[in-house]
Amino acid sequence: MPAESAHPLLRFRLEQEGVTPSRTRVFRVAGDSMKPTFTDGNAIQVDYDREELCENRIYVLRAGANLVVKRAKLQDGVWWWHSDANDREPFQHCHWFIVWGQVLWAGMRFDDDGE
Repeated sequence: MPAESAHPLLRFRLEQEGVTPSRTRVFRVAGDSMKPTFTDGNAIQVDYDREELCENRIYVLRAGANLVVKRAKLQDGVWWWHSDANDREPFQHCHWFIVWGQVLWAGMRFDDDGE
């Protein structure tokens, strides 16, 4: 079976949601800044076609040499990036941040050792 038709149900589901499957990627989360929403080791699917910021949505962005996963919030006409973990300070969006895409889906492993 060709690779592009290996998961026709998944492809169909994504297309029904307005997602172009070839414009998505799966990343593994490292760290706990988005805990409890995501924890270290969770897989997230990112849609690269969704770069326009929407209130309270979660995005992957490039900040310097790092990729980070943060929640976008609009406060007094300024976008801020928030962690879901309460112990992290939000930071203001800067022109040099590159929004890579919106997180559409998250999954996690159910084994305790993370392997």
